[in-house]
Amino acid sequence: RLEPPSAAERGDATGCGFSGGVDSFFTLFRHLPRNEPVPEHRITHLVVVNGFQHDVDLDETGYFDALRRVYRPFAEREGLRLLTLRTNVSRVCEALSRPDRLHGHGARMASAGLAFSRLLGRYSIAGFGVWGVDDPPYGTHPLTDPCFATESLQIVHDGGDTARVDRVR
Repeated sequence: RLEPPSAAERGDATGCGFSGGVDSFFTLFRHLPRNEPVPEHRITHLVVVNGFQHDVDLDETGYFDALRRVYRPFAEREGLRLLTLRTNVSRVCEALSRPDRLHGHGARMASAGLAFSRLLGRYSIAGFGVWGVDDPPYGTHPLTDPCFATESLQIVHDGGDTARVDRVR
């Protein structure tokens, strides 16, 4: 029997998936407390995942720990909390040998937010392209990303209004 979480079980923090790339940095910068006027949209937590794509270190070679050593002090300087998790989803996708497996990274990113849904009430997924310009969408999309939300976790697609070159700037 499924029941929605009680009010006491619902998180109120705001997180964002963070890879250290252009798109996630843009989302983070845009919603840092000093830049975001709406309090409930201010990012409080960075979610970094070992096992999605390029950052895979499931064999514990030290690569992911090195990322953590860089990201943790950065997060602390910004007044943010760093959350990490580990998944084997990249290995599952490789085993499937599906040519479209990379197009599902919106679902992967949403799953990271859902893993912390007792803490987070809002979770931002950094968009890859500009909606209406870079269609078909590449893995994330402002119409589909929010569909991964639950009664207690709002999932937001961010950055689809800004060209990638402007995100870099």
